[in-house]
Amino acid sequence: MSARPPSTNSSKRNPRPSTHRRQGESSNSQNHDDRKYHKRHDSDGDGHLSHGRNTSRYQGRQQYIAKDYQSNQSASRIAPSVNAIFYQSTEISQILKTIVSNDDQQYRKTAAIEFQQRCLLAESIEVTRKYATAITTAFEDILINQNNSDELKQETSLCLGYVGKALGRDGQMFFNKILSKAGDENVTRQVKIYFLQAIIKALQLDAMEQVFQPLAAVIMNKTRDYLESADDSGVLVCLVQIIDGLKHYNHIFKNHFKNIVDILIGWLLDNSQPSIVKKCIKDTLINFRTYWSLEASFSLTLLEQFIEDMEAYTKELNKKDENSMTGSELLIKVPALCSVFSIIVQGLHETPILLTQVAHFKKLASRIIQCGNIYQKRSLQVCCLATNNCITVLADYQQKHFASICGTILDYGVDQLQSL
Repeated sequence: MSARPPSTNSSKRNPRPSTHRRQGESSNSQNHDDRKYHKRHDSDGDGHLSHGRNTSRYQGRQQYIAKDYQSNQSASRIAPSVNAIFYQSTEISQILKTIVSNDDQQYRKTAAIEFQQRCLLAESIEVTRKYATAITTAFEDILINQNNSDELKQETSLCLGYVGKALGRDGQMFFNKILSKAGDENVTRQVKIYFLQAIIKALQLDAMEQVFQPLAAVIMNKTRDYLESADDSGVLVCLVQIIDGLKHYNHIFKNHFKNIVDILIGWLLDNSQPSIVKKCIKDTLINFRTYWSLEASFSLTLLEQFIEDMEAYTKELNKKDENSMTGSELLIKVPALCSVFSIIVQGLHETPILLTQVAHFKKLASRIIQCGNIYQKRSLQVCCLATNNCITVLADYQQKHFASICGTILDYGVDQLQSL
């Protein structure tokens, strides 16, 4: 996969198609703009600016990573050695000894699984916390060592997540170190994924207790930076899963919600992304249903803009110049827009319908039907099916309030059946 190109405008991720296509820009420019979609805010709730990937930001992040790494290295030099754990009489100590020093990869893998089962028990957690720095360093070495099997590394990455959970509120140095490793340019792609999987596991373990509340902002800020500049599908999936895990920390997530949605929609509308990435992003956006409802005004604004984009795409069909969008491009772009539209409407299901919104949703439905009729006349059946799905989710959400336009919807459906 090619690296994501820098944004040309940090305050507005994507000029709406109705503007930039009328200026005759190329479809390549449209693909670039899709990656930075509807950016409306210069900063999030914590005051962090959101920019494209540029040189100064990239260098700044590398300096930050280097600083973290150096401080963690200093801490590890004064921490107890992992060998000191082996002299403990606890069962967890002997399990660690097997993971770190045994020559048999299968034994080590089995021990790693057992570590996950025992790490958080009362008789084990004290040892884990006391020697957390040494244990973390030993597990990192396992992940980096090319001679270790993928199965051992996979289980060891989960062990790291358990160490993070054991540290609880005292885990800031742990998370800083793991996230810095995940952003290290000298670390291979697969090893980065292992480090990110450790963060995912730690967040999963903390979903109920949420003891990471004081650390959530640190994890969010670094993950968001990595998310904007990710250039590998496997890494991108892990970053999205971390974001999904952070949704439990309401006091932090609500301040980042709009910015995170902006980034995720940009990636979702990037046609170069494989299906596994798009599915992960869709599932995560659906999981944001509480926040879609809390930010109902923001959600409705997004729906309005998606409709404007669909209308702009229909106008492209009437253009004759060489830069106008082709039918084959619409077959990709329209279903993608309709997919996000449907996700947002489903997210709003927990929000009571206000009478003032009823007329607005009816107008949206009528505009979608108009787009669908144009797609149908051009025999763009994939686009018609996508718009049909939008109408379906709107009708399901509005229910009795949709009765007044049922006739219009029926006529729309009959026209499609007659054209088959």
